[in-house]
Amino acid sequence: MSPARCIPTTASPPAHRPGGYTGTYDGPAGAPSAWIGGYPVIPNVPVERLAQLDVFARATSQVDFRFEEAYYELALSPRLNYQLSQRLHAYLAPKVGLGIVDVEAERTEVFLERTTSGATRTLGSWTDRASGTETVFTCGLAAGIEADLGAGFFLGALGGYDWVVDPIQFDLGPNEVTLDNSGWTVGLALRKTF
Repeated sequence: MSPARCIPTTASPPAHRPGGYTGTYDGPAGAPSAWIGGYPVIPNVPVERLAQLDVFARATSQVDFRFEEAYYELALSPRLNYQLSQRLHAYLAPKVGLGIVDVEAERTEVFLERTTSGATRTLGSWTDRASGTETVFTCGLAAGIEADLGAGFFLGALGGYDWVVDPIQFDLGPNEVTLDNSGWTVGLALRKTF
């Protein structure tokens, strides 16, 4: 008795083609397939993906600014007094003036690499400097109260706001810096008249 043989009812897909695959999506050399279902095609989209992110180092940039400023102001400030009692009076003092600002600025940037082991390495560093002197217009308003202590001494408290009309702007490396000397003023005063 001879061994049984399996005879396929359809042609088998090609196991390989001499010289490799050539042709189009329809098959080698564009010829139709004799196999039912056409030529086997490996899809170009994976059925599943697996990705793992391993961080070995991080890059950070550390930026430091340093400013040195001298500010001079010449102002006209009339004072309007109001007598609250024999020893106590309040006042209002508006002002207009001219300010001179002399500034020196420095920007330092250090680009660092920090590894997961804790080691730090400097990749680069830059320093930018700028300096200049500008004139600005100022105005403001202050109010206060004073008590007459006798013998020509007065004790007072005051508060107000000083406003620089046009703040100074200049480039410092890749940054634009605005220097505004506007701000609130609060204080205690002890004065003596002669």
